[in-house]
Amino acid sequence: MNRNECMEYYPCRVGILFKCILCLFTFLSMFFPDAFREFRLCLLLILLLISISRNTLIKGPGLPVITFFLLINIVCMIWGVFNDAPGALRVQTVDLLWPLLFLIIGQNFKRDIHNTIICSIVISYLFICLFDVIYIISNLFGLEIPVITYMINMCMTPYLDANIARLGDIVQYTTNHMCTIIFMVPFMVCLLMDNSIRDKKIIILILLLSLICVVGSGRVALIITSVFCSLLGTLFMNSNFSIGGKYLILFKKMLIVIIGGAILLLGICEALDVNVNGIYKYVENKFETSNDPFHVDNGVRIVQKEALLEGWRESPVIGNGAGSYTDKIIRDDVHPWSYEYSYYALLYQKGLLGALATFSLYIWILYSLIKCWKNKWLRSGVAIPFFSGLLAILIANYADPYLGKFGCMWMIYYPFSIVNLNMDGELR
Repeated sequence: MNRNECMEYYPCRVGILFKCILCLFTFLSMFFPDAFREFRLCLLLILLLISISRNTLIKGPGLPVITFFLLINIVCMIWGVFNDAPGALRVQTVDLLWPLLFLIIGQNFKRDIHNTIICSIVISYLFICLFDVIYIISNLFGLEIPVITYMINMCMTPYLDANIARLGDIVQYTTNHMCTIIFMVPFMVCLLMDNSIRDKKIIILILLLSLICVVGSGRVALIITSVFCSLLGTLFMNSNFSIGGKYLILFKKMLIVIIGGAILLLGICEALDVNVNGIYKYVENKFETSNDPFHVDNGVRIVQKEALLEGWRESPVIGNGAGSYTDKIIRDDVHPWSYEYSYYALLYQKGLLGALATFSLYIWILYSLIKCWKNKWLRSGVAIPFFSGLLAILIANYADPYLGKFGCMWMIYYPFSIVNLNMDGELR
């Protein structure tokens, strides 16, 4: 083999290795979101070394947004250390390390790798649905499949914190897969709407299995979020984004009806002296309590919200520092800075500045996904599926800190990397 052949051979093999490791990392992040962190970190480091060997340049229109996000996180870390916050340095894996690693590695998400990512996400989710459905059936009805049931139970109990309980006539199950299911249900619904995919049997099968998982969870918030984000994504998928588009016109009419109906309803409630705040509290309670079906104490969550907001008002601009906590309520003795209300905790710890940086990143990704779909930059129509999935997890993150977990980082930085390269012209 001469020198020229060696130079062509090496990048090809490295590219295959990059894809294989990325698929394994994706599968582990989706299937075991809270387990095997050290091993997944090793995989990321290997991907980082491959990226560096390719002389990867960090570029793209998303660079200013994520740079602002990282700089504010550094400021909040310093402020947290200054205020003796116990988690000021420990939370930097989520605030700095993972974003930096994903930013560098994501620069290699070229067209062929982009397709590999979508396939690995769909296949990984298929395994999740099969595992969860078999777990539910075997525990509820006593149906056991030799070897398979044993393997599933061995995985579910120690690594996925799975549990099934009967609350009267209601059966509810919980597992660490919930964060993945929240993201993937709207994702798969929108993927089903993609006309460029001809054979949709696997997608339909996954959605049927997902239905069992969603209903079996008994979580009102999960059901409502899945339906809302799926419908919103479907509207976008079927809109041609022109003024005269019939679906866009329909969407505008629906929006007018909803807003007008809400105003009319508020007027009627005011005229009849109905306690509107009570209705709001009832709906809010449904969302909050449904996220923890087995041991919910809504009173504790109310105290948590009030304590975090009160602490935020003492330092509204920069907060109390990354990794800080309030003495008025501690939900985790090991990680006292961790709270269910992640957005209130964000305000308390990083203030308006941190909230601005964080939501600027989220909003930029959502906006860019819509722009990529509008301009037909993404292949396989995955812009809106990513949009719907990300929107769903952002809503769910309100009452459960999913996006503070290593296993959920891909939900933010996969779509970020893809749209960043799309808007830079790498994937068009």
